[in-house]
Amino acid sequence: LHLGWSTSWIVAGLVGYAITFLTGLLVLGPQAKRIGHLIESKGPNAAETQAAIRRILLIARVDEGVLLLVVAVMVLKPFT
Repeated sequence: LHLGWSTSWIVAGLVGYAITFLTGLLVLGPQAKRIGHLIESKGPNAAETQAAIRRILLIARVDEGVLLLVVAVMVLKPFT
């Protein structure tokens, strides 16, 4: 049974997933450890700690947006 799906939407979904996986592995994980060390050494209310928290939240929001696009691509299959 051929459903008329091209492989473009599969590739787009996998690329998006790979981007979010690598973002988590290479950016969010190390930044979270850095924030933990900042909280221990400088405290949670220090300007440097708060700036790092804002930065990681921004990156996480963008990452979540990419994941939502991956879901949309996998559901809607726009490149057929």
